[in-house]
Amino acid sequence: MAEAYDAKAPLGHTYGDVEYYTKHLQGVSGRILEVGSGTGRILIRLLQAGLDVEGLEHSPDMIRICRRYCESFGLNPTLHMGDMASFASIQAYDAVIIPAGTITNLSREDARRALECYAKSLVSGGLLILDLEIPGLLTGPQPLKLWRKGDDALTVEIIHSTFDPSLNQMHEYVKYEKWTAGRFVGSELHTFRTQHWVPEEFAAVLEDVGFVDVKVTANYDENARPGLRDRDWSFHARKP
Repeated sequence: MAEAYDAKAPLGHTYGDVEYYTKHLQGVSGRILEVGSGTGRILIRLLQAGLDVEGLEHSPDMIRICRRYCESFGLNPTLHMGDMASFASIQAYDAVIIPAGTITNLSREDARRALECYAKSLVSGGLLILDLEIPGLLTGPQPLKLWRKGDDALTVEIIHSTFDPSLNQMHEYVKYEKWTAGRFVGSELHTFRTQHWVPEEFAAVLEDVGFVDVKVTANYDENARPGLRDRDWSFHARKP
């Protein structure tokens, strides 16, 4: 999975999020935590921009890839391995960011717990920025996706998905396969839960756990507000 993720969104790739986060973090002089730092696609660019960024990631495979990239650029950031719903470091950070819709992998209850942890982890006046990816509601099998890296071919296929309207959650079964020089190497099957939100609902949770000055933008455009054809919503809030 980590190799496929790295092939899908390699270093240097941006959805507009790299530039967006770099711009909005420029005034932060203290420590920053990126939650769900993955293979370092955003983290490394922020470090290269002179920001003091640490990563939090639950996958050791992702951390290994990120560490290898960091070393190739002469970087040695702190990379924490932990659960994004329970990680807290009291008043350690001037900003916490959660790009790429990562928080939508948590249920409502776990998302609230995670936000409470980040409120504890921020200094007074600290900044929280996060994305909500807006996934489609396709169910059933979807087309096979394939990426090549040298002699390796990595395929990803959503083989089954269901949507629970009572919880506004989607569950997907995703099969990853790796082939080298045309020979099958191995496969993994992962399940993913995506929690859907509406902007007002998520903003209310942020305020309920104690954040203030909550605002939302769309599609990494600070002048855009949520609409019908959005791909991403970005929330900004501060700890009082």
